[in-house]
Amino acid sequence: MNRYFLLAILYLVSFKTNGQVIAYDYSWPFGPGPGLGLKSCNLNFASGSPVVDTVDRIMALYATVGSISDQNGVVKFCSNGCFILNSADDTLQNGSGLNPNNCTNLWCLGGLPSNDANLILPDPGNSQRFYLFHAPCSQINANQLEFLYYSIIDMTLDSGRGAVVNKNTMINPQYIIGEFMTATKHGNGRDWWIICHGMNSDLFYEYLLTPTGVQGPFNQHCGWIFDNPGWGNVRFSHDGSKLICGNQYAKIRLFDFDRCTGLISVNVQFSKPYPNDFCFISTSQDSHFLYSVDLEHIIQYDLTAPNIDSTGIIVATYDGFIATDSLHHTYFSAPQLAVDGKIYFPAYGGTNFMHVIDQPEQQGLACNVIQHAIELPCALGFPPNFPNYRLGALTGSTCDSLVIDGITSIPASNLFHIYPNPVKGGQLTISYPQLKQDTRIEIYNLFGSKLNETILPVGSWSMKISAENLSVGVYFACIRNSKINEVIKFFVAQ
Repeated sequence: MNRYFLLAILYLVSFKTNGQVIAYDYSWPFGPGPGLGLKSCNLNFASGSPVVDTVDRIMALYATVGSISDQNGVVKFCSNGCFILNSADDTLQNGSGLNPNNCTNLWCLGGLPSNDANLILPDPGNSQRFYLFHAPCSQINANQLEFLYYSIIDMTLDSGRGAVVNKNTMINPQYIIGEFMTATKHGNGRDWWIICHGMNSDLFYEYLLTPTGVQGPFNQHCGWIFDNPGWGNVRFSHDGSKLICGNQYAKIRLFDFDRCTGLISVNVQFSKPYPNDFCFISTSQDSHFLYSVDLEHIIQYDLTAPNIDSTGIIVATYDGFIATDSLHHTYFSAPQLAVDGKIYFPAYGGTNFMHVIDQPEQQGLACNVIQHAIELPCALGFPPNFPNYRLGALTGSTCDSLVIDGITSIPASNLFHIYPNPVKGGQLTISYPQLKQDTRIEIYNLFGSKLNETILPVGSWSMKISAENLSVGVYFACIRNSKINEVIKFFVAQ
């Protein structure tokens, strides 16, 4: 076990000195917005559980929200579609003048009006650079976006506060649907697929972000005509295998997605109840359950069932709660899966309450929807548009490893994820690709003493392991089966 001790020491050094912890989605910035004045705040997941930070932010973040944070939950930069703000609460160098058009000028004071019109991805070839994909609203229809741009932020500039080095590079001169911009990892575990959709068409616009830049578009005609999705969103399932769209006409559309080739293929379309309401969607971390959210209802669907539509269960109905400060109803709004495996969604309309699906991997009412669970000191709009930054390579596929400078990377360690990290009591969750054989996970302390052993069963995607008896310190999980020689994952108990 001496080699484990050495690995642990190396881990401690790297944990403190480099950014190996993928923490881009640790902080969710909100406000100011309608309802509660000019306070701003962040929901910070760096400790494993959400902590509210009150901040003095000069930029409004309401509908269009992009954000990237570090492992302490400090926002590196964020954007509302008009400006990019740095960590010092100042305009990022060269960070004004995004999305040049008259609609942007009209909405710039409060940020652009379309949710998910910002998407931030790390540069696969440079850990200090990020791509911000963005689109301006259309003067004809707020649910329609005019063109698609990207801008590049280099965090080594301006004394580490960052600067825009490439701004408003147009990659799509066509109108695209509002609320329809998302991304997932390529099957190689490094690059990114970015997906948008044309207005009044069945056309998907698809781009691939690689170390050499943005490739595409790779256009695909598939499925149904999207004439006006209304108010909803699009998300990949957490494992990247399904592309799912919700809209105000109560239609849920599912597509299968091949992470290696980028091929989109039709799966199923079905209508949910309450046809005159919007439809936002999210999936559980194990990609087992789909949640559709409208003003007064949350419905759970089983994505593994042969007939997904028939599995719909209403797991929450709005309880009538009204925010005292604003006198607004705390209806449901857009959900976002967090790093702790729970799904959070602000109350609709700029109130200061947030609802939580506490156990989204549990079926039916056991998922435990807690209404107005968190009260924040600022008005809430929409959460940032976060993809699954921790998704690894597709094991066993034709693109599950990379050859870089003549060295083939071994992707297995990227396929297993332990969170929250650090953990404070409670439970650890380990997630992984669907297993084809029983796999053993063993928990050790730094002295090499085995504390726990669990079998990850065939066909499973995740498992919870009790961490209540772990004292403060560093531990490691050793994962083995006949095809995986050994995967070591370190975590910290606080």
